[in-house]
Amino acid sequence: MNKETLLAFLQKHRWLGKALFALHNRIPFVNRWRQAPETRLGLSLLKGCRFSGGKGNTLVVGDFARLNGCHFHFEGTGNKVLIGDRCLCDQTEFWIEGSGNTITLGEHTALCGKSQLAALEGTEITIGRDCLFADSLKLRTGDSHSLLDRATRQRVNPAASITIGDHVWIGTNVTVLKGTRVADKCMIGACALLSGQYETPNCVLAGVPAKQVREGIDWTSALI
Repeated sequence: MNKETLLAFLQKHRWLGKALFALHNRIPFVNRWRQAPETRLGLSLLKGCRFSGGKGNTLVVGDFARLNGCHFHFEGTGNKVLIGDRCLCDQTEFWIEGSGNTITLGEHTALCGKSQLAALEGTEITIGRDCLFADSLKLRTGDSHSLLDRATRQRVNPAASITIGDHVWIGTNVTVLKGTRVADKCMIGACALLSGQYETPNCVLAGVPAKQVREGIDWTSALI
């Protein structure tokens, strides 16, 4: 029985698949469920995952996703992490501060190495479908501290949501700052720093800060 045949069988006999996956995921030495949020898992495998932080939060994982060595940290309530079908998360840290934050991964998206997604102060990190992220990435919607105008004492660094479109490829060691928006089908060069609105699809972004260096391109994970 090949992989696709097995997956089709488990989808057809969903009750059996859920029982088998749940049996694996709930073994104490496989994952550390202490302080886990409300969890709704599809036919997905978790291994070496751990949970810490507040109550009243939610983790939803779709079918046939794989989460390896991930850390889910919640400070606050009413937060959500939503992971789509067939996603891969390898050593990803989902860091949430405050209440009402949401982190969403679209289906078929892969985070391939140790990275951090941090949503703060009621913001969202939204990543589209069919994205491919290399290792050592940081996406943060806030600074975890306040910058104040000396004259008015008003805060000048509010948190802001991050949106990454569909079919985006991000190279290693990239940083994505608060308020960033990236259009569909873009490629981000290694070590880039993204801050702002990148509205042109099918382009290459690179540099510190990142700028468009080429347009009219596409990418595939297959070698042609």
